[in-house]
Amino acid sequence: TFAAVMTMPSDKSASVMSGTKASAEAAFNYAEALQKSLFFYEAQQAGPLPEWNRVTWRADSTMSDDVTGGWYDAGDHVKFNLPMAYSATMLAWGLYQYGDGVDKIGEYQNYQNNLEFVLDYLVACDRGDEVVYQIGEGITDHKWWGAAELVELEMGKRPSYEGDGSCVVGEMSAALAAGAAALKGKSDKTDRYLECAVHYFDLAWKVQSDKGYKAASTFYD
Repeated sequence: TFAAVMTMPSDKSASVMSGTKASAEAAFNYAEALQKSLFFYEAQQAGPLPEWNRVTWRADSTMSDDVTGGWYDAGDHVKFNLPMAYSATMLAWGLYQYGDGVDKIGEYQNYQNNLEFVLDYLVACDRGDEVVYQIGEGITDHKWWGAAELVELEMGKRPSYEGDGSCVVGEMSAALAAGAAALKGKSDKTDRYLECAVHYFDLAWKVQSDKGYKAASTFYD
């Protein structure tokens, strides 16, 4: 640290300390790591791909889902809302905390694009007293290895599951609330995100049970 360098006993030692610190910093390109992380989320996109998607080998997929969009999960093609919403929450808090740094390395628009993409999906899952919390069935999906663009040719229309389980509805609320905070002043969607976050929170608080969250059993309990 700067303080450590200032307390070294000689100029020579200070030079060594400074050089070591610079070498350590140069070993990690955090800007590139962030860029690749965001690119990963674009590779996981389901439904009609937005024009800003940069993954040239991807195309529209699972267009017959009851709710299009969202992210596929962990290399398969199921859309599990619990881990999806958790990931969205972490993305949102990252932008909220380090937005200035993201902007300085030129990744703010890409970050915002990817965050809005998943938040829009979570809003679209609203069914009043329930939410669509999963599309696709894990065991069936894991028996078939292939491209996302071919899933419907293999499996036909995928099952959609609705429920009111507090775990998934509460996490969806957290993602939308964090997203509204992170994008305040940057997006015209924040009021909608916050409105839906409040609705989901009220639903989760009212139910306070995970009985309505069954389809992800053995995957994300």
